[in-house]
Order: sequence, then structure tokens, then C-alpha cells
Amino acid sequence: MITRTLQSMRHSLRGSFVGKMLRSVGITGMGRRLYDNLVVKQGTHECNVMGVPMKFVVRSAIEVSRIDSLQGEEPFVERMLNSLKPGDVFYDIGANIGMISILIAKKMDGKQLSICCFEPEPANAQELRSNLQLNGLNDLVVNQFALGDKEGACELFVVDEVGAGSHSLASGYQQGSRAVEIEIKSGDQFAESSGSYPNVIKLDVEGAELSVLRGFEQTLKAGRLRELFVEVHPEAMGHFGDTPDELKRWMENHNYECKWGDKRGGQFHQHYVFAG
Repeated sequence: MITRTLQSMRHSLRGSFVGKMLRSVGITGMGRRLYDNLVVKQGTHECNVMGVPMKFVVRSAIEVSRIDSLQGEEPFVERMLNSLKPGDVFYDIGANIGMISILIAKKMDGKQLSICCFEPEPANAQELRSNLQLNGLNDLVVNQFALGDKEGACELFVVDEVGAGSHSLASGYQQGSRAVEIEIKSGDQFAESSGSYPNVIKLDVEGAELSVLRGFEQTLKAGRLRELFVEVHPEAMGHFGDTPDELKRWMENHNYECKWGDKRGGQFHQHYVFAG
């Protein structure tokens, strides 16, 4: 009850004059630490986004902040929800601890939506499974491998905080990271072998955006993918020798039009639609 009250107060103060005044004297920072400590101590975090109640396992303040940040992504998520149709196959690539998948599964309950979660980092994948179970979504399958433009084994560079969402296939992407060996597959190969071609994709892969899309080249050429929602990481893309402009050109060359974009800190969201 206390954490819900603190969460409500924090969201109501965000961006307000009073909130700015409190932040200037350090009071909001104190409140944030109190709130985080209480949530981490109880071990689970309940939130309500777009009218959807959800529950997550939490072990660190980073996880709490990341879950709460979903409130700021509502325009992006709302576009995703509006794009989905009954019977669609939705790929959540870079599912992390399951925030988007859980929200969409609950919001689209009864619409015969098929959700494929992809999360290669072992600790995140395990927590994703726990969160799906916690929300009664036991039928969702976690694919514990990465998607890219090649197949086989590779190294994933991760930080120790579960749910941080900052692991990457790029060496040296973040200081203090450690390498774990994971499996990587191409999107075309997975779609063909599973028989589940994606109608809509959400892509959040810390700079490897173009690598993943190159692995879906046949799917894109055939126009099987109807819509793509991508979080673009310009700085991280540089570690792969790619740029946001190249991503846009790649999509346009495959007959996809960017319908919407929104800057979010050092990243930005984009929504692409197949133009036929």
C-alpha cells in the first residue's frame, strides 16, 4: 500500500512545478531511494500501465526504475497495441524481463495473439519466465537466444544487474561488462522452422538493430512483416559500424515507410509500416 501511494505521488509530481522545486533541493531523490528500497525489500513490484495491472519480480533499484519507465513509453506501446489484429504473431525481440510482452498479452487477452519472446541473457531470461508465471501467462514461450544476421555461438557482453537492459553483442559496449556464450539465429531461419512468421515486431537490442533486420531479409522482401516498432540506439549502433540513417534506408529499400518517431533520451522510437 505504501509503495503504491509513493508511486502515485511520484507520477503526479513528474514534470510539475512542485516536482521541479522538490528535485532542486534533493527531496525527490530521497523519496526515490525510499520507494526503491521498499519495493526491493518486498521482492515484487505491482504497477498499472494503460489500465493493465502487472506484477514483476524485483531484485534491484534498476529493475524498479525500468518497470516504472514503461509509463513514459505509453505512446510507443499504444501504437503497438493499435497495430495488432486477432490471430497476429508478435515478436518481442529483446524482451528483457517481459514488460512489453506481459502488457500486450494482458491487453490483447482473448484476441488469439501469438507472442514470441526472445531474450538471450540467461539471468534476464530466467526472470522473464518468473514474471510470465507471476502474471498467469504460462503459455508464452521464452526463446533464450539472440536473433541476428548469422547463426551459431557468439559472445554476449552483459552487466551484472538483472533487468538493466544494457547487454550487447558488441565488445566494449559498456565498461565492466562480462562475456557469456549464447546461441544466435537468423529471424528468417526461426520463422521458417517454427512456421510462425511475424506480423508485428518490437525490436530493442542495444545497437544490433540492423544485424537483426538483415536476418529477416527474406521475411521483409516477401512483405510478411506488416509493422516494425524499434528502439534505435545511435551510439551503440556505432559499435556495429551502423547508423540510424542506414537503418532507415534499409527499411525504405524493402518498401517500409517510417510513420512515426519519438526521441527518448539518447535513443528514439520509430514505427515502420509495409508500404506494399
